[in-house]
Amino acid sequence: MTETINLAIVDDQELVRAGLVSILADEDDIKIVADAASARELLEHPRLSDVDVALVDCRMPDIDGICLIGILRKRGLKVRCVALTAFDEDENLVGSIKAGAYGHLLKDADAEEIIGTVHRVYRGERVLGAAESGRLMDLISREGVDDACDFDRTDRQIIDMIVAGSTNREIADRLCLALGTVRNRVSSIFDKIGVRNRTELAMTLRRP
Repeated sequence: MTETINLAIVDDQELVRAGLVSILADEDDIKIVADAASARELLEHPRLSDVDVALVDCRMPDIDGICLIGILRKRGLKVRCVALTAFDEDENLVGSIKAGAYGHLLKDADAEEIIGTVHRVYRGERVLGAAESGRLMDLISREGVDDACDFDRTDRQIIDMIVAGSTNREIADRLCLALGTVRNRVSSIFDKIGVRNRTELAMTLRRP
């Protein structure tokens, strides 16, 4: 039996919400359980705890979307957020990733990309378009990984060792950490940078 994805849409522009509803409502495995015009409306929604994936506008008048993504994450809800933006800006891209977004979409993305992103995020994947991935790499190269993602000293050491090709066991032995601790930190690093594996991390962070 196909699992149903409970979806929330949060955008202060009614036309945007209506457009997303028209794209997603006919999908057999997607059920729109919340159609909110503001962050507060979603936070007070009776079915918030049921939401699996939320499409969240980055710019809203009451609480901006990036802040909302952070609030949902801190509440420990199962919802995975995708940041929506009409503006292809670095601030929105990095801010949403730092807040805990699983994906980033421009509002003019085509239906196939929107539907695919919802499904991939539901499966736990991190989703960035090719253009966003390239810009994120440029940002990290230009600003440094510490500025972009707030890593501590141990994380920076782990990142350097991953780029150098070290395994989790080798990192644990070198830094005198438990193997489970290294695995958790590596997973957190992947999440913050928006990559899925060690190869993508190395490709993203390796300097020319």
